[in-house]
Amino acid sequence: MSTEQLREVVRLRGAGEQQAALALLEALHAAHPDDACIAYEYASTFDLVGDEQQAIPWYERALSLGLADPERRGALLGLGSSYRCVGRYNEAITTFEQAATEYADGSEFAAFGALALYNVGRCREAVGILLRLLVETTSDRQVQRYSRALRYYADHPDDRW
Repeated sequence: MSTEQLREVVRLRGAGEQQAALALLEALHAAHPDDACIAYEYASTFDLVGDEQQAIPWYERALSLGLADPERRGALLGLGSSYRCVGRYNEAITTFEQAATEYADGSEFAAFGALALYNVGRCREAVGILLRLLVETTSDRQVQRYSRALRYYADHPDDRW
C-alpha cells in the first residue's frame, strides 16, 4: 500500500469529497485488510462526516492492529470523543484516561475527558481538570495573575468562607 494513496484520501477529505475518500478507502481496505493506517483513515473520515457510530469500530480496529504514532494519538482522541458523542461515557473516560497515561503532554485528552466526566455527573472533577488545564496552557496574563487561586479552586471548588 502506498502512502501516496493515503495522502490522496486526506486530500479528498480536506476538499470536502468524503464519498470519494470512502470509495478509495474501500478499495485500499479490500487490498490491505490488516493495515492499521487504512482503518484509522476510515475512522477519521466517518468521524468527519459526523457518523461516530461507523467511526468507532474502525478506530478500535486501527488501535488493535498496532497503529503507530502520531496516528495512534489521534485515534485515541477520536475513539474517546466518538464514544462520548454516542453516549458511551464510561468507555470515553477510560479511553481518555489511558491516552493521558500514554501521553504525558496530552492536554487534549484532559479537555475531552472533562466533557465525558460532565456527562456522567462528575462535574466537580470536570471543572477541576478544566481549571488546571486553563492555568497550565494559557498565556493570558490576567488568568496567570490569578493562577494560584485558580489552582486552589481546581481542587476546592465548593469551599466557602
